[in-house]
Amino acid sequence: MQSTSNLYVGGCTSDERIMTEFPFLLEAVKAIGFPALIFAIWYFYHKSEVKAREQFHKAESERFQQILAQMEARHTQTFELMKDAIKSVQHHTMILARIENKIDNSQFCPYSPQKRSNNEQ
Repeated sequence: MQSTSNLYVGGCTSDERIMTEFPFLLEAVKAIGFPALIFAIWYFYHKSEVKAREQFHKAESERFQQILAQMEARHTQTFELMKDAIKSVQHHTMILARIENKIDNSQFCPYSPQKRSNNEQ
C-alpha cells in the first residue's frame, strides 16, 4: 500500500521527482556552495506551499459551489411559498368581495334594514 506522498503526478511519484531533483541540487551545492543550499530549501518550501494553496483553493471552490446550490434551493422554496401565499391572498380577497357584495345587497347581514323593520313591528 502506497502512502499519500507516493501519489502519481505527471507519470512519476513525488518521491521519484524529488530523487531526480536531488542530484541536481547536490551538484549545485558543490559548485555554488551555501547559497545553493538556501535556494534548495526555499525551492522545496515553495513547492509545498503552492501545493497546499491549490488544495485550499480547490476545497474553498467546492464549498462555494455547495453554498450556491443551497442558496438556489432556498430561493426556489421561497418562490414556491410566495406563489402559495399569493393564491391564498387572492382567495381571501374573493371571499371578502362576495361578503361585501352580500352586505351591500342586504342579503347577508343580520342587521339589514329589512330585518330591523320586521323586528321593530
